[in-house]
Amino acid sequence: MREKALEVVKQKFSLSVFGERLENIYSSLI
Repeated sequence: MREKALEVVKQKFSLSVFGERLENIYSSLI
Protein backbone atom coordinates (compact mmCIF):
# COMPACT_ATOMS: atom_id res chain seq x y z
CA MET A 1 0.00 0.00 0.00
CA ARG A 2 2.76 2.43 0.90
CA GLU A 3 4.69 1.71 -2.29
CA LYS A 4 1.64 2.44 -4.43
CA ALA A 5 1.12 5.78 -2.72
CA LEU A 6 4.76 6.65 -3.36
CA GLU A 7 4.27 5.84 -7.05
CA VAL A 8 1.26 8.14 -7.25
CA VAL A 9 3.21 10.95 -5.58
CA LYS A 10 6.07 10.46 -8.03
CA GLN A 11 3.67 10.56 -10.98
CA LYS A 12 2.00 13.73 -9.74
CA PHE A 13 5.38 15.36 -9.08
CA SER A 14 6.73 14.52 -12.53
CA LEU A 15 3.48 15.77 -14.08
CA SER A 16 3.71 19.10 -12.25
CA VAL A 17 7.37 19.48 -13.23
CA PHE A 18 6.45 18.70 -16.84
CA GLY A 19 3.62 21.23 -16.70
CA GLU A 20 5.94 23.91 -15.34
CA ARG A 21 8.38 23.30 -18.19
CA LEU A 22 5.56 23.55 -20.71
CA GLU A 23 4.46 26.86 -19.17
CA ASN A 24 8.01 28.21 -19.30
CA ILE A 25 8.38 27.23 -22.95
CA TYR A 26 4.97 28.68 -23.79
CA SER A 27 5.64 31.98 -22.01
CA SER A 28 9.06 32.29 -23.68
CA LEU A 29 7.41 31.90 -27.10
CA ILE A 30 5.07 34.84 -26.51
